[in-house]
Amino acid sequence: MGQMVLMILMVLTLFVYVLRNTIDNMMEKRLYKLADAAIYMGIPKGSLYKMAWQKRLPFVVKDGRLLRFDKQGMDNWIEEHTQQVRP
Repeated sequence: MGQMVLMILMVLTLFVYVLRNTIDNMMEKRLYKLADAAIYMGIPKGSLYKMAWQKRLPFVVKDGRLLRFDKQGMDNWIEEHTQQVRP
């Protein structure tokens, strides 16, 4: 029983470490891949991909066949498209 608890604590510690590093790396990047941009913006990857190919997003950078998403552009777009809730 004690070994099981120790093993679970080790796995959770590793998970927190990986998650923290992932978040730190995302904060430092300027161009995000599709999956990272979707997480950053809080929308599904499919929706972000569709909006990018419909040219509805001004912050998409084409890198050959790949799409990259500019962080500053995402921040600006989110700010412009966020509606204030009235009390």
